[in-house]
Amino acid sequence: MAIDPRLTKLEQLEAPEFGIECRACRRNGTVKRADMIRRFGGETTLHECARQAAAVKGCVRAATYGAVTCSVLVYEVPGWTWGKLMNARLGGWRAFLTCHRRFAALKKIDSCPETVELNILSLIAALGDDFPLARLPHRCKCPYCGTPHIDIDWHVPDAAPPLPSSESTAHLRPYNPLASKSALTVEEEEQIRTGKAQREA
Repeated sequence: MAIDPRLTKLEQLEAPEFGIECRACRRNGTVKRADMIRRFGGETTLHECARQAAAVKGCVRAATYGAVTCSVLVYEVPGWTWGKLMNARLGGWRAFLTCHRRFAALKKIDSCPETVELNILSLIAALGDDFPLARLPHRCKCPYCGTPHIDIDWHVPDAAPPLPSSESTAHLRPYNPLASKSALTVEEEEQIRTGKAQREA
């Protein structure tokens, strides 16, 4: 997973919820980050929060032996279940639409074979950056046949794309022939401003 539950604190988690699984007790579920912060504090790590939550639910191992022998696990909830188009844009997520027309009618019919990558910026322009990703399949149709029976698969990179460095954007800066030179004297600046040096030459 992209986060380390033993180091990541509740207040650092971007997702509004995360999953907890206790294999020894055969229990699992999804908890709200805001609820866990109110209960255990924002400085609590995800792993310690999961252990305390398991202890509250009756796990004897979590309550008695602590985090050393407790087998409770923390897992991330998929981003498209809680994220918005803004999260997809900032995180560099990619969306791929697949036609499922074959499930739309009683008679047998083939689905469109092409998989279409959706343009996140176009979706934001049409729906707004706060549009929930979970509702996106209900607003999209197959561009080839027009069926609303589609599915959207999300590809979420392990980390957000890095910001462009100064070296990679150097070619985008306007050329300034004086930038690489040492500081000019007052007389030289006056000559450049008035153009006297050019007229004298």
